[in-house]
Amino acid sequence: MKPLPPSSGSANTIHARVHKRTASTGNDESAATDAKRLNTANGTEYTVDTSNKYTVLTPTDDNKMEVTDDTTNAKITNTPKEKTQPIYIYTDNITQLKTFLKKTCPKTTLRHNVEYTTAKAGNLNEYTNLKTYLQSTQTDFHTYEIPSNRPIKVIAKHLPLEITTDEIKQELDELQIRTTSIRRFLKFDQKIKIPTTLVLITLPRTEADKIYKLRSLGHILITVEKYNPKPDTIPQCSKCLYFGHSSTNCFRTERCLRCGQSGHNRDNCTKTKDDTPTCANCGENHTAIYRGCAYYKELTKQNKERRQYRQETAKHQTPTPNKKDFPTLSKTKHTTPTLSYAAATNTQHTQNKLGACSTSNTGCPGIAVPSGSAHTTSTPTLTDNSEQESNPIKEILSLFKDLNLPKIILTIKVTLEKIKNATSTWDKISVLLEAVSNLI
Repeated sequence: MKPLPPSSGSANTIHARVHKRTASTGNDESAATDAKRLNTANGTEYTVDTSNKYTVLTPTDDNKMEVTDDTTNAKITNTPKEKTQPIYIYTDNITQLKTFLKKTCPKTTLRHNVEYTTAKAGNLNEYTNLKTYLQSTQTDFHTYEIPSNRPIKVIAKHLPLEITTDEIKQELDELQIRTTSIRRFLKFDQKIKIPTTLVLITLPRTEADKIYKLRSLGHILITVEKYNPKPDTIPQCSKCLYFGHSSTNCFRTERCLRCGQSGHNRDNCTKTKDDTPTCANCGENHTAIYRGCAYYKELTKQNKERRQYRQETAKHQTPTPNKKDFPTLSKTKHTTPTLSYAAATNTQHTQNKLGACSTSNTGCPGIAVPSGSAHTTSTPTLTDNSEQESNPIKEILSLFKDLNLPKIILTIKVTLEKIKNATSTWDKISVLLEAVSNLI
């Protein structure tokens, strides 16, 4: 690189302007650390400013920025929005509820029904604040778990009856698999509960990978599968004894399983096991968990009809077009070869190229031949065959004219009456043969 010549009347050393950069801490850095000195062959030196005049971008609340060691490769990650669940509120004091929402939850909306009011929170913070307010005011309501916090249920098969649920929990704790609840499935044989080798395990969603990879438990080979309840099964709350939700997120008034009254559970009920129970839903002489209850049967019927309606509606929906079903068309252009004006006016060239086509009496459509040329072409005549083609409507009308419709209808009616009165199969066959022979 050729050095810069020194200007006349200046010192032997020329210093370029060095800008001082102020760090984020407010301390001034020296120009010597930000400048790079270059020595030339004749002893003249100058400095080049290499300082960075731009500061590193700071992350904002909207876009969380994950900054690596290399500040030039900053990775921006957007946190997904958490989906809230509806809250079903059983109260008549809507005015007080609206006042609270106006101050604390401006994005929450209400939909009033005959039996309850549905609240749809605008975000997760409003959902939590509304739940806290309803609990503090002792308002009856129920909701559902947030999808990210919703537990999963699996079935562990082939566990012997000798192993208790406490032992199963202890084995899972040693494998560092946290569980919420463990219970063994029971089957009824003449109203007697008999335990089975199927165990229902409820655990947090974060433990899904561990539990599905489990192949043995306590040296016993097992099979772990996802729990899929029957489609007609409607969940029932063990607290309020209503259907459609669980007791985990139920804050309604507790009802008794034995007497059906509100305000206490079966442990504090005055009725004993020998007394006749009362259903809290229909009022009949059975418990609220009885699957033969008329109230439960009606809910099951409505749920089945809604599911069938959704399935029928999904069948008639227009499917999304698939690219495999509609492949892209070829971009190749199909062109018809044509002659130039000079070739078309040249009689000799036309004769050589077209051969017999140019000398034929019918001529070639689309090729213009001069009028003065010896080889003239004649325009082909088209014959109209539309009159010769058959008319399907006339054929159908002529077919009906040949048939004696009143006779056919009368024969069918008489034949049906005879078949109805016939006693044996052979009599019916003979009646049919007789009718066919009459029509022929």
